[in-house]
Amino acid sequence: MALCNLLMALGLAAGICAPDIEPKKSEVVAEGSETQQFPMPFPVEIIETDQELIDKQDLERQVKLREEESLRIQGYELKISLASTTLIFLSTVFLGFTLIFTHRTLRVTKLTLDTTKDIGKRQTRAYVGVSNTDVKNSNGIITCIVEIQNCGNSPALEVHHWIKANGTGNCTFAEPEKPTKPFPLMPGGSAILDISVQLEAPYPVDTPAKFANPLYVWGRVDYLDTYKEKQYMEYRFEVVPDTAGRNYLLTPCWEGNTVS
Repeated sequence: MALCNLLMALGLAAGICAPDIEPKKSEVVAEGSETQQFPMPFPVEIIETDQELIDKQDLERQVKLREEESLRIQGYELKISLASTTLIFLSTVFLGFTLIFTHRTLRVTKLTLDTTKDIGKRQTRAYVGVSNTDVKNSNGIITCIVEIQNCGNSPALEVHHWIKANGTGNCTFAEPEKPTKPFPLMPGGSAILDISVQLEAPYPVDTPAKFANPLYVWGRVDYLDTYKEKQYMEYRFEVVPDTAGRNYLLTPCWEGNTVS
């Protein structure tokens, strides 16, 4: 402010000392008015002191330092952002592998439990099968006897069966319309199933020999185990003479013998 006042004073003094020098005038023409002339201002040059120059340089240096600090902070933030993104990506990949491994572990565990459960069922359920067979020949009547037994560790429930025989040479192994009434069969318990066939010529009566037409005996046993699951056993035999030629016996056929 003092510098400006000093310059203005010097300008006034110069004007007083040089009265013959007329300042330049600018003309402003307004519509409907006369031309007015105004004096042009003298050019003013501001001279900075050493202190002001130092302060200005310090200010510029501080601004530059702040800009550099801001750039460093932005670089740190960018690095942190990249590191966070990389960490999130790796965490996602790790989580995916963890889920896959967990899913496979659960599948293996389920398979193991199912296998263990199935083994437990097989070890404790009822098993009905043929335990013994016999053939009796009396006065031209052959009686085929099939003994079934529950070899399992639990009762067989609602056991019902049927048995048939055919020696006409035209055997279709058909099933009867109605099986027997159901009954329970305890573990180790057995039941006798029999059927008789009247022999006709040329079937031998006294001396066992091979029949002219094959004589088949077949049947089926259905039951429920302790888990209320349906089980069955099918059997099929052919009546043939024994090796000594003294009696007949039941020989299992290649087909028709199945169990659940």
